[in-house]
Amino acid sequence: TTVTLKNSGTATFTVNAAISSGASGSATNTVNITEPDTINDPDRTNNVANDIDTILPSPDLTIAKSHTGNFLQGQIGAIYLLRVSNIGTAASSGTVTVTDTLPSDLTPTAATGTGWSCVIASQTVTCTRADAVAASSNFPDISISSNVSATAPASLTNTADVSGGNEPSGHLSNNSASDPTTIDPPVPNLTLDKFVTPTGIQPPGTDLTYKIILSNIGTGAAQLLIISDPIPPNTDFKIGSEFINPATTGVTFIVEFSNDGGTTWTYTPVSAGGGASSGYDRNVTNIRWRASVGNLSPTAPNNVADIGFTSKIQ
Repeated sequence: TTVTLKNSGTATFTVNAAISSGASGSATNTVNITEPDTINDPDRTNNVANDIDTILPSPDLTIAKSHTGNFLQGQIGAIYLLRVSNIGTAASSGTVTVTDTLPSDLTPTAATGTGWSCVIASQTVTCTRADAVAASSNFPDISISSNVSATAPASLTNTADVSGGNEPSGHLSNNSASDPTTIDPPVPNLTLDKFVTPTGIQPPGTDLTYKIILSNIGTGAAQLLIISDPIPPNTDFKIGSEFINPATTGVTFIVEFSNDGGTTWTYTPVSAGGGASSGYDRNVTNIRWRASVGNLSPTAPNNVADIGFTSKIQ
């Protein structure tokens, strides 16, 4: 800064400085006056001044916010973790408050943490405690559970703040944390279980009934379903034995047959086909069920359907 002073004049400057959270002991601030050579100053030794300040220990609270993986549209119980730490040189004192206002597509349902007292008001979670956290230590984590809207956007950012604890005003710049969150669309997760009746070793000529249980244990509806199954070797497909039990799924299946290992699906079974006995067709190599209407829900009891067929041991 450049200033022009008259005889016996003065100028006052104010400099604000932030003390780092780990500072201790004392700090010396030195100021110098630099004069042009054209000024005839008889004593330049007094153009330097020092100010020594004692640094008192103080708390410096920080907050970190995290989650695991991506959230899903429509997810129930998506979890955020909040951690309050003290990176200062003294323990906190007085009430510490954490505030987290969740985005509108996340509805908070629960907030807990050892030693924390938490309340939920609309979208805002507020947690408080009155005990101290030592320097270079942290409070137990806060867990916030939320439900994700079925129409949530692909990305959300959740921000939380911490305050109190007798923290000096110069340490407030790290009292907020944001957690960008990716929201994925729901996805189906299909499982198949297959059973045969009767079980064990059976003689030729025995009818074997195969039952397949199709389940959706995912988070989204399963669309355009196709379940295919080869007819077991050395058995003849029983005409008309194919069955579908869609239960409450609302799915309509079309049954199709192949006589060429699944390359085409236009074959129509015929009695005694391929040299099989009456009522059976040895030409059938594969059977499949193709959903023509509806989707398989991920929600019980509408997420399970039964399908199957019968073939005879040759």
